[in-house]
Amino acid sequence: MSQPDSPISENVFQKSEPSSSRQRVLIVGTGFVARSLATEIAANTKFEVVGFVDEGGVALDSCEWPVLGSKDDILEISTQYAIDDIFIAYSPTWQQKLLDETLIQKKDINIHILPSSYDIILASSTLYNLGEFGILRITETKNKISDTVKRFFDITIALLSIILLSPVIIAIAFIIKVTSRGPILFTQVRVGKHNNCFTLLKFRTMHVDAENNTGPVLSSGKADARLTLVGRWLRLVRLDEIPQLINVLRGEMSIVGPRPERPFFVDKFVAHTPTYNYRHQVRPGITGLAQVYGNYHTDAREKLRFDLFYITHRSLILDITIILKTLQYMIFKPNGC
Repeated sequence: MSQPDSPISENVFQKSEPSSSRQRVLIVGTGFVARSLATEIAANTKFEVVGFVDEGGVALDSCEWPVLGSKDDILEISTQYAIDDIFIAYSPTWQQKLLDETLIQKKDINIHILPSSYDIILASSTLYNLGEFGILRITETKNKISDTVKRFFDITIALLSIILLSPVIIAIAFIIKVTSRGPILFTQVRVGKHNNCFTLLKFRTMHVDAENNTGPVLSSGKADARLTLVGRWLRLVRLDEIPQLINVLRGEMSIVGPRPERPFFVDKFVAHTPTYNYRHQVRPGITGLAQVYGNYHTDAREKLRFDLFYITHRSLILDITIILKTLQYMIFKPNGC
């Protein structure tokens, strides 16, 4: 049976608690490479091969391990069989074959690649050997030191910002209250780290019950009839995001990270671009790379490229750069942020 044409990228990033001392492995693909890989994995005392998934989910002849189902059922299979690790074994795409041939035959040509979101993730993966196979580990190994430093940085910036901006916060709250009907703060459920939902805080910028007739609508920038006059200005200079400093102190958000979305839109994005779920490996941010290099009208897939680049290259220096860039846009070019 042929290998799947494309990796099941969203599932590589999921990991459950191991049920025993050995990691339970599911292999995507049932061809020669996949079966050879299964043999190598089984010889490693760290792993236990549970089975395969593939395009059709058809059983294999003379194979020690079963085909547990189709690749479309991989989430259910991963839960049912308490899978800890997923290994993807698939054939090269025509683009990869073409690249190989070009590199061999035209060594004097510079090759440039527009990466997919999956390629960006692969760029930061870790290579290790498993028998005769070179394996890329995509799931990030936690760095407790860098996580602690970032958390300390977030708390410090959030506290200082609340203190320094307290006159602005009071003024904005007063203006919202006297210029439009409704509460000062707007709350909304968003998807955070590890797909856990939380309540995001913002200054209210829209009319009360603005989406009653339309349902959930992605923000489209200035030309948005849902916005109040004050709300339009607050969004333009990004001051409506100030209450999210409380979300940062709660540990639900970071100062810098991918912007959190509503569950409704996350489900839609994941259905079209499975790697979208990788954004949820980190805390969402008040600002991010996609916000300083994109705008309201930037395509969701293009924003995803920025988010994935940030996740795979994040550092304190990058966070500071993004914060300074955000302040620059807020002051000098608010409609571009």
